[in-house]
Amino acid sequence: MRCVDVDFSRSRAKSLRHLGTVKQVLNCSGLPCRPFNTYLIQKCIAWSDRSTETYAGHLARFGTWLEEKDIAVEDISRDHVARYAHQLAQAENVRPRSAIAAIGLALRYLAWRDKSSPCDDQDLVSAVQLYKSAVTRLGILQKPVEEPIRFARHDEAESHHQTLSLKEEFGAHGKRNELMSRLMSECGLRVSEVVGLPVSSLPRNHDGAGKALLPIIGKGRKLRFVTPSARLLNELLAYVEIEREAVLAKLSARRKPTEVFLGRSGRALTTGHVQELFRKASARTGKHVHPHMLRHTFGTYDYLLNKDLVRTMKLMGHSNSDTTQQYIGTALLADQTDKYEEFLGRLVKEPK
Repeated sequence: MRCVDVDFSRSRAKSLRHLGTVKQVLNCSGLPCRPFNTYLIQKCIAWSDRSTETYAGHLARFGTWLEEKDIAVEDISRDHVARYAHQLAQAENVRPRSAIAAIGLALRYLAWRDKSSPCDDQDLVSAVQLYKSAVTRLGILQKPVEEPIRFARHDEAESHHQTLSLKEEFGAHGKRNELMSRLMSECGLRVSEVVGLPVSSLPRNHDGAGKALLPIIGKGRKLRFVTPSARLLNELLAYVEIEREAVLAKLSARRKPTEVFLGRSGRALTTGHVQELFRKASARTGKHVHPHMLRHTFGTYDYLLNKDLVRTMKLMGHSNSDTTQQYIGTALLADQTDKYEEFLGRLVKEPK
């Protein structure tokens, strides 16, 4: 099976038009896999575009395995998911974390189909248990599920911001690109939160000095507040008043986009488009930097500077402190790296 983008904005069913473009799954014959697609349509409202794409990919992988085993999607059971876990445990190109996520989604699909609704935590525990059971039965040495997170150092992040602003590469949208990148590294925003940031969230009466609270709607529609620097906020407001207004001037009066960051056509940017911009910038610098890496940069340095796990947890929008604790280790790495480079700098400057 494979995933394709389907645009529902002109669908005959009026109830689906508000969905826009949604990932859908096709079987080996190129026909829609209706059970999986119905699930994606109903659930995508609560998911980000990136999550929908990831989950559709998991379902397509699961569906491919079902086709290979000649099992109809309508007939799958928990036993089939357990056998699928066995398959994933043997696959050399599937990391434990990805395997557990794929198994968890298969379990959630079953719960949705059978109208039983276990909470996500129960799904995760069941997925981990199925995966570990498969690993044990296969006699495979357990690979570590948790992998160290990657973050960009401040100097690397600054270099990335500057590259994204280059006119010869990105034209008139350089400042827009730079501001999106800085929101990730200086405020810890997810790429989906950046592209969905509404103009109405920006404080219009900011006096140009001091801190201002910027409301962010994150995962699970949870509200949190971040505090952009006065410099970043002033540049955001200037972008909205100048560059964004220049884009709006070319649109018809009926079109009134609400997002801060717009493309050449006046439409809101997609997460995929931002990721492509990052890939182009990374190709120029030779340093691979992706959007979530800059979010990790913020979490790492916020904890390094403040040593306040609760503060970092709230600013990042984490539901569980265990997720935030990963930044304790990365803050130590950043601290050691910065001190070592400072030491090397002093050696270079000292006369022999």
